[in-house]
Amino acid sequence: VSLPMMGQLGRLRGVETLGQLRIAQSLNQIVGFLPGTIAPVAISVLSETHGTKSKDFQKLRSLHLRASWLLALTLVIFICLASGPLIDLLFGNSYQAAIPLVIGMAWVTLLTIVVENLNLYSLSAGNTRAIAVGSIIQKITFVTLTFSLIPQWGGMGFVFGLIIGGGLQLIVMLATLWQSLEKLLKQQIGILFVWTITSITLAYLVGQLTIPVMINWLLAILITILLSFLLIISVIKTYEINRIKKIIEAKLNSKIISFLQSLIKSKYIK
Repeated sequence: VSLPMMGQLGRLRGVETLGQLRIAQSLNQIVGFLPGTIAPVAISVLSETHGTKSKDFQKLRSLHLRASWLLALTLVIFICLASGPLIDLLFGNSYQAAIPLVIGMAWVTLLTIVVENLNLYSLSAGNTRAIAVGSIIQKITFVTLTFSLIPQWGGMGFVFGLIIGGGLQLIVMLATLWQSLEKLLKQQIGILFVWTITSITLAYLVGQLTIPVMINWLLAILITILLSFLLIISVIKTYEINRIKKIIEAKLNSKIISFLQSLIKSKYIK
């Protein structure tokens, strides 16, 4: 239903606003690319482990949700903090008016990824009714709000409709799945929500500053790295950290051994 609403936006607020929205959508395709690529594999593995291997299913579900959420949130934070320089670099300084839409669509993309992950877990369990109810509520809310908000808010009315509709869909999916989620995953979802709200606030405050382009790039990179580090250590488990360390150590050791072998071999040949 987004295409007719975009047509409504172009009709009421002009082609320029529609072009700004397309810039926002194009930039935020980066956020949804990797989670969207993982989804077909994830649903196959989750469906296979559901029921017969409940513990494996819970571990995979937890890992998939946290990894997708963390990856998407990291990219969203960077896009929000560096939206001005990014638009200037890719599209030109004359499109700086698209910044609010870029930031708004970034959070819409994150919300969409979280909802789609919950849809995956519901689908893996064979519960398609909740997906249908949540989707219908989201579409009705989006269309209704967009029609009423576009005349006053323009492109941001389109974004607000997506955010509110997606928020209602998220509530439906969480209400459906909440009882089946393990206690630790519930806590991790709460932590991720807190970090998401914190990131929104921080991105807004930084956006109010008037700073040179180079400082903006540097600040965006530093804040993204710092928040990503804090996010990872706040929701990752101890045994997962140890496993990651072992994988990294094994990779490094194999590379060092291969390098030494190549040196010995080349010396022997000479």
